[in-house]
Amino acid sequence: MTGGSSSRSSAQALLAWVQLHPFAALATLVVLFVTYKLALKPVLFPSALRDLPRPKRASYLLGQRLVEAKGLTYTDPATGESVEVRGPGDVTKHYARTLGSAVYVFPEPLGGETLHIADPYALNAILSDIDSFQSDLLRSSIIEFIVGNGIVTRYGDAHRKQRKLMSPAFSPAHLKALTPTFTAYAERMCNNIAAELDAKREKSVDLAEFLDCTMLDIIGMAGFGYDCRALEKGRQGSELSAAFNAVNQAAIDFGPGRALHLGLSALLYPRAATWPLSEANRRIAKVNRVMDRITMQIVADAKRRVEQEGEEISDKKDLLSLLVKSNLGAGVADRMTDREIGGQIQTFMFAGYETSSVTTSWALYFLSRHPEVQQKLRDLVSATLRERKGVGLDDLVPADLGYDDVWCDELRYLDWVLAETLRLCPPVPGNDREAARDAVLPLMTPVTLKDGRKISQLRVPKGARVTIGIKTVNYDPNLFGPDADEFNPDRFANLPQAHANAKLPPYNTYSFIGGPKSCIGAKFALTEMKVLLIVLLGRFGFAPVPGVTIRQHQALIVRPRVESASQGPAAGMPLIVTPLSHTTSS
Repeated sequence: MTGGSSSRSSAQALLAWVQLHPFAALATLVVLFVTYKLALKPVLFPSALRDLPRPKRASYLLGQRLVEAKGLTYTDPATGESVEVRGPGDVTKHYARTLGSAVYVFPEPLGGETLHIADPYALNAILSDIDSFQSDLLRSSIIEFIVGNGIVTRYGDAHRKQRKLMSPAFSPAHLKALTPTFTAYAERMCNNIAAELDAKREKSVDLAEFLDCTMLDIIGMAGFGYDCRALEKGRQGSELSAAFNAVNQAAIDFGPGRALHLGLSALLYPRAATWPLSEANRRIAKVNRVMDRITMQIVADAKRRVEQEGEEISDKKDLLSLLVKSNLGAGVADRMTDREIGGQIQTFMFAGYETSSVTTSWALYFLSRHPEVQQKLRDLVSATLRERKGVGLDDLVPADLGYDDVWCDELRYLDWVLAETLRLCPPVPGNDREAARDAVLPLMTPVTLKDGRKISQLRVPKGARVTIGIKTVNYDPNLFGPDADEFNPDRFANLPQAHANAKLPPYNTYSFIGGPKSCIGAKFALTEMKVLLIVLLGRFGFAPVPGVTIRQHQALIVRPRVESASQGPAAGMPLIVTPLSHTTSS
């Protein structure tokens, strides 16, 4: 009895102390938690990944994350010069190269680990098995909160159901029907650029702004028959585009409060990442209510049209109408709910507008800095159109440009330009997954362990966090040649044999991911980007702005950021734009 009374007294005394000193109690718990994570857990429960290569841990508390955010500097052993490594995915790529391994452990905060993988065989196995490798709860919660309840956040049977219903909307036959929408907005964009050049008498134009507005208009009209009016009135041109832009801006607000919120959520309860504890999250939640009201109305209107018009709906060219038609034709158990269909609208906007706009911006960036490639592409397009249409690029009416024209074999060089752009500037440098079960992955290149042993298979334990190193593998000299860090579209004419052996996904890189979760709208995006580049090259020449540096910057996706001596960093893609001689008189 005495022992029991003593225990109760101790517990009561501890509870009383906690009530009197709540902050001290919380601090004590944090210290105990950190001590366990950093000192006790590695001894009591050794990591299954402990023998794999890894960089030296920069911080016991923060792992390598602060280095990744700030960048690092090292001395090149070949030249003795100091080299700065800074940019999305560049630090993880640097570790892979210095460790000499496409597979390594990336140290995370509080003793955590992430398996960074850039081996093609392992990546193909991960990407093909969406039941074993899924998005972790933190990431999926954040993506669903920002992007909506669309196909991007779905895995397993839910993903297979949605993809099956959506596939007809992205067929080549339907993309042919959408191409006139692409050409119409491409011509409108060029006219707006020409008007700005005439009005301000300056040659420097922020093409990122024009491309953002153009892609918003295209995805609005081609995606769900909605006029965003962005080229006419800017990103605030319609209620939907204004709401979407507000969500986008709030999502990239990574102030200290939100960083702390996300960090604690990752440690304690991932779903708390979407709670309205930060100003950014409160803004996103508020705008999402507006987005939800608008998208559900769009879905209701599309559903009403489909039910009224029946088979005649095939004349409707927007993706949503075809999705609704496909959904109504499916069995009851296989159908998406109206809210799931509405979630696709937000997904269409994020995936179909921003990534295409940014990739086209980067393509123009590289063409401006490689005038020989720009002229070669312009001459090739002009010769091809003259052969197919009877007119050169200088006389092309955009409306006459068809789907079969932009995808003809003669314009393979345009494919290479876009593939090289996506290789060097993937919209996301990496993609995180979590192992839902124990797995064994094949390796294209054996990995040397700390003790010198080599392994040709990688064992991944259940619960392990895995990063698909998109940028790392995209820059691999073994796959893309010794000049893999340079822009060179001609490389695709003579790739190393290892590239063929690697069996990379379609379009030659991992920028569209791969496997069942590969980007369903990849051909849609490439078609609109090809159309825009062809029409732009027919009207204008592009050159760099002197004294301006443009770097890759991580926002929701990798965006261009301008740096110059005269002003601080800012988003955009300013280039010198010159009307070609055959267009100046019109």
